[in-house]
Amino acid sequence: LSDTSFVDVLDPTGQPLQIIDGQPVRISVHGAHTTRYAQALKLLKNSDDEEADRLNRAEFLAHLTADVQNFPYPGGAEAIYKERGFAFVTAQVSQHLMSQGNFWQAGATK
Repeated sequence: LSDTSFVDVLDPTGQPLQIIDGQPVRISVHGAHTTRYAQALKLLKNSDDEEADRLNRAEFLAHLTADVQNFPYPGGAEAIYKERGFAFVTAQVSQHLMSQGNFWQAGATK
């Protein structure tokens, strides 16, 4: 398994998300089998507050994000994950992390 893998982000209609000059948005993340992931797990807190949970999840995902390509956003990855308008990005990154197959050679960052 590779330590990181790319998420090729799709827009809400299922098309590749393109922000700059038609270049696809790609997010490189550390996998669940890494030390970085184990460290990030310590950031997760359980709460009865849905908003606090959402913000905590954004912090967790930001800790796992190695790189964001073609998506310049003030505040970087954590700000993207916190922005409700980009919930589709957060959902895709979360889903990607759930499959170790994404970190097996073809889907992995070299």
